[in-house]
Amino acid sequence: METTYSSVGRRITALAALIACGSVLLWAATKGPDAGGYTATDETVFSFVDISGSSGGSSLLAGTDDGTATLTLPFPLRFYGQFYTLACVSTNGALYFVPSEAACSAFEGDFANTDISATAVPHDRPAILPLWMDLTFQEAGAGSVLYQTLGDAPNRRFVIQWNRAYPLESPNPVTFQVILKEGSGRLLFQYQSVDLGTNNPASGGGQATVGIRDAAGATTGKGIQWSYRVPVIRDHMALAFSNTLTPTLRVTGGTFVYDGQPHRATATATGVNGEALVPITLTYDGQPDAPVAVGTYAVVASLEAAGDYESARAETTLTITRASQTIGPISAPATAAVNTSFTVSATASSGLPVSFDVSGVCSLSVATVTMTASSGTCSITASRDGNDDYIPATPVQVSVTAVKAPATVTLSNLTPTYTGSALTPTVTTVPAGLAISWTNAPQTVVGTYTVTATITDTDYQGSATGTFTVVDTATPGNMHGDGFVTVDGVKYQFSFQVSEDAKKKPNNRFELRIDYDPKLKHENYRLVATTINPIVFSDAFASALKKNEPPIDTVVFSGTVEAKGDKKTTTTCSFTVNANDLGEPGKKSGEVFGVKITGGSGCPAVDVHVTALSGGNIQSNRVKR
Repeated sequence: METTYSSVGRRITALAALIACGSVLLWAATKGPDAGGYTATDETVFSFVDISGSSGGSSLLAGTDDGTATLTLPFPLRFYGQFYTLACVSTNGALYFVPSEAACSAFEGDFANTDISATAVPHDRPAILPLWMDLTFQEAGAGSVLYQTLGDAPNRRFVIQWNRAYPLESPNPVTFQVILKEGSGRLLFQYQSVDLGTNNPASGGGQATVGIRDAAGATTGKGIQWSYRVPVIRDHMALAFSNTLTPTLRVTGGTFVYDGQPHRATATATGVNGEALVPITLTYDGQPDAPVAVGTYAVVASLEAAGDYESARAETTLTITRASQTIGPISAPATAAVNTSFTVSATASSGLPVSFDVSGVCSLSVATVTMTASSGTCSITASRDGNDDYIPATPVQVSVTAVKAPATVTLSNLTPTYTGSALTPTVTTVPAGLAISWTNAPQTVVGTYTVTATITDTDYQGSATGTFTVVDTATPGNMHGDGFVTVDGVKYQFSFQVSEDAKKKPNNRFELRIDYDPKLKHENYRLVATTINPIVFSDAFASALKKNEPPIDTVVFSGTVEAKGDKKTTTTCSFTVNANDLGEPGKKSGEVFGVKITGGSGCPAVDVHVTALSGGNIQSNRVKR
């Protein structure tokens, strides 16, 4: 918004008096800094931003002489450390910062410019004076003051242009502008046309004051007067005013623990209004890369001069200390047999290799431990020394108990024939020749015994258990049986006849029929022996037999059978039968029948042994001994 004020008439007498007492001052390509930090230079590029005509600038003070108008700035402007949002623009080539619109209504004497190095401006306001002199827009062909905002936040520019303003008694107008920059105290004066001819005293600023000043600037020294009534301004000239500010730069180093990663300092730079300033450059002992290795580094943070701010530098230190490291559990068995070896392993948190040491009943080769005894303890210690980056790790230890080595025990010759002497099974060991102790052996009397052979060697352990049967001398005889047994819903119906009578041609046979309960939904089988060999008869002596009661007779025979199921498939299987005749015809209880069928696919899995028939009978007779 703008508000316009004007003062009618000229104050030529007053102006003449000020001119008479003025003096010509020297000027330079660069001036300052003043007490407020501002400098001025003409070593800047002229790039006039013409906002007249169709360019879109808004107009005010047209047809006005000695007039002022208020302008609300599109952004706060920092000027000598203060921020302003309201300005008072004068037809006389001046811009004042005011606290209110009312303060812009009374600028009498504004037409008479002064030496700002010694005299205040009207009302002693902070002022921007691109070409302060007696100017008017009341002449024919005069323009006005134009203003326009260009660009987008936060980089906007506000242009105020005095377009075709006429100096006192000048036939030709002047055109010039001030450009204010958002977020900056920088000001740019640009002069499109100020050369009015050699006979025109207003030409080149010959009647003007050019500069800037703060309130009470003549006293505080906060002001720069580029020129006062000296014709040093020329067409297509530009003046730049800037305020060099000191940024606040802080850098923080710190102490870090080595982890193989770079560690960086942090730095912040802020402006006078708390705004962040970038970029900040960090170096570590003069190098740009953040350090990784253990050590103490000199950190330098640098901020280059930019905009209104001067360069800055801050220093600190950054320290990286050695890291601790731990060793995980040692991988080792709880027990190990003598003369066996195993590999141990452990991992350090640092990733560095771990070394091992042993004591006790073992030896070590790199990471392979060998047990040297069958009893005692092997102590294994893992350790890791320190280096430039890590402190030494605390050693860890594990114990392995030594045990006897396993050995294989095999029993054979488990059915020797009765001789009247003590009989023992045959035993072999791996390794060979190990000492053995027996449980329930040797045996002298005919019978069946559970025997165990146990290794008693110093370094090895192991045992084997078997069924040891001392059988009577072979007793030729005949045995036949017809009957059935029922086990778990399955009926096993058998019929057999076997003979060892050397005087007769043997007529050996065996047949088994397996009938499953229909609920089991299983295939039934019929098995017929194709070979029977061998046949072993024996007498099982029993002290409890009554007088004249014959000993119980036993037969074991085996061979092959053809198994045919309901699906009409025929398979050859192996079988073993053992049978026992109680000795009393027709008595089922106590008579033993057992059958085992083995073989590949198609053979029924059978392993049945009963001591009482479900039906039928087993009978035997002996051939004379």
